[in-house]
Amino acid sequence: MRKLTKAIAHLRGSFMELMKDSPVYRWTALISLVLAVLTTALPAWKIFPLQDSLPFIPLHYNIYIGIDRFGPWYHAFIPAALAVALLVINLFFEAAFFRRERVLSMFFAFATVFAEAVLFVAILFTVLLNL
Repeated sequence: MRKLTKAIAHLRGSFMELMKDSPVYRWTALISLVLAVLTTALPAWKIFPLQDSLPFIPLHYNIYIGIDRFGPWYHAFIPAALAVALLVINLFFEAAFFRRERVLSMFFAFATVFAEAVLFVAILFTVLLNL
């Protein structure tokens, strides 16, 4: 049990050092957080009100055959859940690798922003498909 608390304290200290050390880490974390919030708020704003009128909504559009995936309204929140999980996991990895491998930590920071942007564009197209 002491090893676990020591590891958590070490990780917390590493995370605080990560945020204090470089503005790049702060900005990537902030941009990722904003994108994750937007990925959650957009379907809550536009798709959640459709739950009573449409039990199934189009979730994916294919240029060859048109709409190819329908599902319940709450499946539109899967990219949002994935965005939040990705943000938390990648922040954990950034803090874990910060003291030993700064290049790998920087990779996780920029990869998180890129993945959050891709998930936001995916949910944006899903919302536009349902308007």
